[in-house]
Amino acid sequence: MPRRTAQKGAPPVARELDINFGERWHSKSPARELDLIDTISKTKLDIQRLTTFLKQSEDALFSERSRRAPISRIPDDILTMIFEVKVDELRPSQTATRRLEQHSPPRQLVCSQVSRRWRQVAFRTSSLWSCFVIHNTRSLEFALSILSKLTCRFGLALGLKCSVTKTAGPLLQRIASTVSRYRNRMVRLRFEMCDHAILNFALILKLPMPSLTELECNRSHYCNFYDRAAPRWQGQGLQHATGLLQINFLVCNLPTDFPLMPSISRISFQDVTCASAKHLCFFLTRVPNLQQLRFERISASYGNTFQSDVDYSRVDPPTLAKLHLLKLSGDPALFLTSFSHVTFPRLQHLVLSQIPVPGPDMTSFLEKQNAVHSLALLLPWRHTYDRPWSHKSMCGVLDHLALPSPHGGPKCSALSEITIVDTWIDNRATKHPTLNSELSSSVVSFVENRQRLQSPISRIIVCPPLDDHVHDSLKDKVTLICRADLRPA
Repeated sequence: MPRRTAQKGAPPVARELDINFGERWHSKSPARELDLIDTISKTKLDIQRLTTFLKQSEDALFSERSRRAPISRIPDDILTMIFEVKVDELRPSQTATRRLEQHSPPRQLVCSQVSRRWRQVAFRTSSLWSCFVIHNTRSLEFALSILSKLTCRFGLALGLKCSVTKTAGPLLQRIASTVSRYRNRMVRLRFEMCDHAILNFALILKLPMPSLTELECNRSHYCNFYDRAAPRWQGQGLQHATGLLQINFLVCNLPTDFPLMPSISRISFQDVTCASAKHLCFFLTRVPNLQQLRFERISASYGNTFQSDVDYSRVDPPTLAKLHLLKLSGDPALFLTSFSHVTFPRLQHLVLSQIPVPGPDMTSFLEKQNAVHSLALLLPWRHTYDRPWSHKSMCGVLDHLALPSPHGGPKCSALSEITIVDTWIDNRATKHPTLNSELSSSVVSFVENRQRLQSPISRIIVCPPLDDHVHDSLKDKVTLICRADLRPA
């Protein structure tokens, strides 16, 4: 009897038809058997062709139905806004050894894999790819695998702990090579490295970054080889970044010899240490076209931490002629030391957040700002013992602005809008909180006194809302906007 051989895993019909009798037996087959063999072969080809056609028809049907889906009728710009609602940092997923934690891929990658159109929209939206986090070789390879497919602009976040270690040295060379290769499309750069790593990266990167628009320095990792006498990063590499518009300094020391950067229009300081108030003045002279300035907890260190050849004692406070937005958060004593008597001619928006009770420097500064037409008093969430102190500070600002100036006119004569936001809400006291009673009384007195000085306020934005009797007393004098969900920017 001839033996039948069948492939493992083949379906039953295939096993029955896949019959091999051998070459000698096959050569002796009569015409009837040869016809059957040809028929079987042609039938297999027909089945394969029909299966392919069925798959193509199903795909075409899915595409036709997808065009009628509501999400398919959304324009690309609206679809881009949906993608931008939640943007994750771009980093590789966790290794298989960490099975106890569930880590989903970045949302950008998920959106780009839904359909061809979504992939095209995602890959040309630069805001989705603004934060490739690179801290080791694996994360660098992950970034390179995506950058090779992108045609839009992107951003990098470098998180090396120290550039003098053996593992980070060669990696820093590769990162610098990557930045050089894609420098015409890199618009955002964030440093989360020690002073050694930032300086060495700037020295290694010898090519300009013409497309860079935003830079952030966050010294979140401290160097194990920290040396006070070692050279620090002073802005090296930024001289040719002619398109740089914004710099954010977080948890770091302020550069002592920063280069002149006329292109910068926005600067933010948060938990920054400088040598003195004069040092801060010198830094601001290096950005003459500044338009937005934000301070949050900036202090001075009078030790030998800072070394510079610049004589700060001869530096005068700059007037910043183009500044139109200023935010002071926390204790602004260092800023007011030099700027209490400076008038910013184009300052229109002033934001005061969690400031102390206004002293002579603050009151003098407020009297000089006659171009301000919008003032925001913000009270972020703090512990219970901070709340009365902060309310007293806000009341102090309103009470001071309600008084006439030494010349008899109003202080901040252009002021027309006040925003008061108290985000410290004790839900245990009431389910429908209202503005603090002491602060509400200051608001009423402020509005009435400004009317007497013939400099009325046109609009007041309050969160949480005012009490009903306070609201009724003001609704005919000023436009009131009461919000229960407003949060400070």
